[in-house]
Amino acid sequence: MVGRYPAFGKYRTHPFDLRDWSVSELSDAYAAQLQLAYGWVGLGIKTNIVAVVVLVPAIFWFVPRYGVIGAAWIWVILNAGYVLIAIQLMHRRLYPNEKWRWYFADVMLPLIGAAGIMLLAKQFQPVSYQDRWSDFFFLSITAVLALMASAILADRVRPKLMSFLRQDSHIREGRT
Repeated sequence: MVGRYPAFGKYRTHPFDLRDWSVSELSDAYAAQLQLAYGWVGLGIKTNIVAVVVLVPAIFWFVPRYGVIGAAWIWVILNAGYVLIAIQLMHRRLYPNEKWRWYFADVMLPLIGAAGIMLLAKQFQPVSYQDRWSDFFFLSITAVLALMASAILADRVRPKLMSFLRQDSHIREGRT
């Protein structure tokens, strides 16, 4: 991979690298809103204090040794901690019966769908890109397909998407 993306130097990873994904960015926002709605700010404060205490020294150790790859791994560890630890603690107190349904229906199925599209796209990836525009279009089409697969497999998004598509088809046909 070195030299193929010269702007990123020797640490540039492949565009389909799973380390670039973040389920927790979406789930952490909803978890924080749920905790605030119940007046429970302690978990968020404690989680972020632990994250700072553990990850700031890790940044100073990993980044000089491994560069941006080390920083990316720290980001992965942070987000994995949010999804695997903080969400567990939150579900212990708020909605304990929803935890496994959420992990399976709202996290794993969409993730599997997007990962499947990315792995399939990797098989059809052009051997050498002609220019940056072809790289951009290939990655854009892949991203849209992965997003569509995730939306179709997401338990709560699928009914809203189907409702929207039915409304859109009625509008195009002239019905209301």
